[in-house]
Amino acid sequence: MNPAIGKRIVLAFLVLIAASALTGCTKKITITQYPVFWERAPKTIAVTPFRNETNIRHIGMGVTSDLATRLSSNGSYKVYDRTLLKAYLNEHDLQMAFSNDEQVAASAMAKIGKVNAILTGAVTTCNWPPTRSEYRVISQRFYNPNGTSYTRPIRQYVYTNEAEITANAALLRITPNGPVTIHTTPVRGYVKSAGPKPQHSREACLAIARAQVVRQLIDEFAVVRKIIKVKPSESFFTATGQPYAGEWPDTKNFSISSGQKIILVMKLPPRCRRNRFTITVNKKDDRKELFRQEVSWTREMSANPGGKQFVFDPSDLASRGGGPGQYVIRLYSGQPKPAIEHKIKIKP
Repeated sequence: MNPAIGKRIVLAFLVLIAASALTGCTKKITITQYPVFWERAPKTIAVTPFRNETNIRHIGMGVTSDLATRLSSNGSYKVYDRTLLKAYLNEHDLQMAFSNDEQVAASAMAKIGKVNAILTGAVTTCNWPPTRSEYRVISQRFYNPNGTSYTRPIRQYVYTNEAEITANAALLRITPNGPVTIHTTPVRGYVKSAGPKPQHSREACLAIARAQVVRQLIDEFAVVRKIIKVKPSESFFTATGQPYAGEWPDTKNFSISSGQKIILVMKLPPRCRRNRFTITVNKKDDRKELFRQEVSWTREMSANPGGKQFVFDPSDLASRGGGPGQYVIRLYSGQPKPAIEHKIKIKP
């Protein structure tokens, strides 16, 4: 192997190791993500037209249509569309119900009492410039018929397509006194595709940006399944006591004679609230569960610097597990396979 190439490979390997050491090992956890307002969420909604404040025609109706379709299939709410409401409203009132004026829409919806809230908003910007082209001069190698080579400068053209859409959305509860805001959020979709042959056309960039906006709105207003990443060293670990000066006395080694307790610390992000997790303890290579507990995660647990803690007596685990040795603490998030495994050792 060329020594220079070998040095580059070794350097890249060392950089990878250093990066891994800095970022730490992460694990994926499957959760159900609930909107922040879910405790007071309505049961039935209608998605009314998003106002179009841009110069791109139909972009507001495109977002509205996509959002209504996705919400209907999501199942978080019963979504009323024009077809369902035709049975309760005449054509005039139906047009009022789907007005992009939220006050008018809420008043019309209130007449039938079927819809608890409306989800509406505005597409505030849509930057969708024509394809840009520019060139750069590069050196390219050419070959003569006799096999000799030469280089000469050539122009290489680069084409750029991009699109950006921003929007504001609001979920409004319908009341006799008018709409009341439940939750609002801004969202942004952006995509850029550039190169001699861009991966995405100009039209595709606009479609992708619109899809990004709708996906963010679904994440914000509906119940969705998510896969999040956590660091076990920060989220699911054992310690001998409480943190001092911000540092946990974390360890994986415990002894029966020391009298110290095993403190299992569970610290998960707020987006895990309302999810149920299962914790089990087994001796290594033994299916017998020495401990099993269900945990329903709350916002308060995430806010607590100490997280949720479980205390075990090493001597009790050892007596029920067949003596000192290796033990495994597992965290399940609704899947057959554990999301995290934490191994500890109990000594005499």
